[in-house]
Amino acid sequence: MEDFFKENYAFLTRSVEIIAALIAFFSFKKFKDSDVRYFIYFLIAVATLELVGSYPSYVVKYDFLSQLREK
Repeated sequence: MEDFFKENYAFLTRSVEIIAALIAFFSFKKFKDSDVRYFIYFLIAVATLELVGSYPSYVVKYDFLSQLREK
């Protein structure tokens, strides 16, 4: 079990962040008039930055993105 967590740490972390951002996004209407909206913005920003910032791992993993590799 420990090996599973070590091998899939990045995937599990990103999954939890994305799930939190999606839940926050869908509940935004309920909290749009309170200060919680700033936390929702933060969750969405973190999830987006995590996805965008991890593009090198996607370039290595998927062949159709091979044009983005350094030559």
